[in-house]
This record gives sequence, structure tokens and C-alpha cells, in this order.
Amino acid sequence: MALIAAYLALAVASEAWHLYLAAILWGIHLGMTQGLMPAIVADLAPPDRRGTAFGAYHLVVGFTALPAGAIAGVLWSFDGAQATFLFGASLAALALAAFALWSLRRQRPRHK
Repeated sequence: MALIAAYLALAVASEAWHLYLAAILWGIHLGMTQGLMPAIVADLAPPDRRGTAFGAYHLVVGFTALPAGAIAGVLWSFDGAQATFLFGASLAALALAAFALWSLRRQRPRHK
């Protein structure tokens, strides 16, 4: 939610305080998430394969960062900052909805 709010604040920013608010929200998002994925990788990987698991994790992050940056650059070039940040907010909202649905399905008891 903090990432979505930060993107929306950046999309509508017209005054300096909007940028400060976006920076605070972005910082909250980073504080909540930066250590989460590596912790999940460490928990799920067998001890003798943790190095490989972290390598694979960072490989995927790196490979997804390149097209993400390219898409953001194209959007910014053709439609400006607002379109770029609205697109980011939309993707973050979609990811949040997908996670919520996955989480709900995972919590339901399975009948055989």
C-alpha cells in the first residue's frame, strides 16, 4: 500500500510537499520490504544451497529491473512523469490484488 501511495503522490505532485510525502511513503515501503525477500529466500532454501538460491533471486531481480526501467523510460519519454507513476501504481495494485487472492486461496481448507 505504501508503494501505491508513493506512486500516486508522485503522479499528482505539483508542490514540494507532495514530493516529501512521496519520499516518506517510498521509505516506508522500502523499510517494510527490503529485508523480506532475502529472509524468505534464506528460509526456503536448503542450507547447502542458499548461495545458489540467493544468486538465482538476484538474477531474477536483475533481469526484471532492465525491462522495468526501459518501460518506465519509454512511458516518461512519450507521456511524461504522471503516466509513468500511474502505470507503476497500477502494477503495484495488481500485484497486491494477486497476492491477496493467492493468500485467501491458500488459507481455505482443502476438502478431499
